[in-house]
Amino acid sequence: MSEGKPMGTHGRLVKEVLIAANEIGAQVAVLPKDSSKALHEELLTRFSIRKSMTRIWEGMANAAVVRDPNGWRLISEFLKEAPVIMLFDIVDDSGALRFERGSDVTQVLAASVGFEFYLTNDSIEYILAFNHHDFLIGDGSARQWIIGLVAHKGDRRDTSERGNETPEAAGSGVVVGEGSVERGD
Repeated sequence: MSEGKPMGTHGRLVKEVLIAANEIGAQVAVLPKDSSKALHEELLTRFSIRKSMTRIWEGMANAAVVRDPNGWRLISEFLKEAPVIMLFDIVDDSGALRFERGSDVTQVLAASVGFEFYLTNDSIEYILAFNHHDFLIGDGSARQWIIGLVAHKGDRRDTSERGNETPEAAGSGVVVGEGSVERGD
């Protein structure tokens, strides 16, 4: 069951996740506001994300990207059972939540309305995002996982020759794949 403050003190997306988590019985705790703010700052610094962007994913210039409308369903392969932290763009919701089991994230997302989100672990070894353009975006240890998804599909295109654009535009150092990523291995 979800833990933390009463629901009335949270933003719209945190509330949405808590309701869905409650429905499926996932253990999710809301992080204190100061922890959420520090986590946002650490992600921006650690992954060299341009702070001038409204959306974190817009500034993820060194990430790997795959476009798949159902890409969010694949993240449990990466997260497995380890605890994971979910956060959002500050303009949408300044809160952050900690899932006890990463495998619960996709079930919670399936029980929620669609929204952009970011995932990381307690050590901030990666950032994994899914946006409204159906891009699954990863940096840190998630970057190699995304590259593997793209390579598995056989539709890998290295765009490292391009300028410093957003992942949506396949920016510098970004690996992009298009279409559904079929998993059958």
